[in-house]
Amino acid sequence: MTISPYCFFTAGPHNIIQRVEQSPDCKTRQIFFTKDFLLKNIIDIHQLDSFNFFSSITEAIVQFEKKDAEILLQLYAILKNKRGNINSPIHLAIIRSLFFTFLYEAAAVSEKNSTITQPKFTRDEELNLKFKQLLARHDKVQHNLKFYADSLFITPKYLIYAVKNASGKTPGKLIDEALLAEAKLLLKDLRYSIAAVADELHFGDQASFSKFFKKHTGLSPQSYRREG
Repeated sequence: MTISPYCFFTAGPHNIIQRVEQSPDCKTRQIFFTKDFLLKNIIDIHQLDSFNFFSSITEAIVQFEKKDAEILLQLYAILKNKRGNINSPIHLAIIRSLFFTFLYEAAAVSEKNSTITQPKFTRDEELNLKFKQLLARHDKVQHNLKFYADSLFITPKYLIYAVKNASGKTPGKLIDEALLAEAKLLLKDLRYSIAAVADELHFGDQASFSKFFKKHTGLSPQSYRREG
């Protein structure tokens, strides 16, 4: 694909980007982040999915007008300045707030300018995207692979193949990651007892939830809560 001046380009964590050639006057601004960092203390772990340029399972390009791009460049400069200016105990919270301001501004501009350019999806990529959309809606309640396969009218075996082929991870791994992210958020809310968290996430009992949590974090829910 070709990136022209004032393009806004996004790519997911499983994409490999190779620069084949560039013009001598090419200049880019790049921001890298982890989902865990940006969504820390955010109640909705699927908030990033609400940005249309992150809904693609591959990558997305939005062509901006110069005046709109300049707004994002100003926000980028502020974000870059704040990143290196650690002078407050809430420094990271400030960075997250600025980052979401940047993303919301980019979303507003992208809706106004042009349709996101996306490559055609393969069958496996389409299934992977639909699986992740289902997972975002049902991760607290449905932990069983068969539910997602039945919802997509395919066999569990083919769902495993398609998701692994498209994302590099098995659907079981993605289910566990989504469930763990929900658990961490609930454990930070002291209004919930450990038993209430287990119930909210539809575990059979507190013991099975604690076993799941310790398997994936090395900590018991109680220890995680104390350290948080």
